[in-house]
Amino acid sequence: MERSSERLLDFQQQVHSGKRINKPSDDPDGLAAAISERAEVSAVEQYTRTSDSATSRLTVLDTALSDIIDRLTLAQSTIVSAQGSQKAPAEREAAAKTLEGIKQAILSDLNTSFRGSHLFAGADSIDPPFTMNGTVVSAYQGSALEVTVDLDPTRTAIIGVNGAAITQGDAARDVFAVLDAAIA
Repeated sequence: MERSSERLLDFQQQVHSGKRINKPSDDPDGLAAAISERAEVSAVEQYTRTSDSATSRLTVLDTALSDIIDRLTLAQSTIVSAQGSQKAPAEREAAAKTLEGIKQAILSDLNTSFRGSHLFAGADSIDPPFTMNGTVVSAYQGSALEVTVDLDPTRTAIIGVNGAAITQGDAARDVFAVLDAAIA
């Protein structure tokens, strides 16, 4: 009878508090399992927040890269249409002005930031990866080290890109030098 009364009191406390375990002595094994499960839930919630943030950053990054591709395609078309001995100096000057605008737009895209972090500066995301002095674009000022985040225990995503890999890759000159040569 006494044991039944104790169990009834325990059940009433559980109903009142909404918790099956109110103190460690209530169920040591259950407490260890609850702590482990809470840690797992926290980890999943953190991965979810990281994934949401990474998705937003990657969307901005993808938009900037798409713009760069569009601008490079336009630059290529402009250069091809301005070539040839049949072009008047005014036509070539107009093409050069168009290329200068494209260069400015590419520079702007490469200096894109998201929540105060420059996406194409690698691990050095505070400062813009490229600057312009007059008409000359600086060499890459970011980091070659790319930034990654864990999306879950087995997957990562790059969220801070090496801008030099975008503008130059393995080529001898970067895109800005090529545009400058075309403008000249």
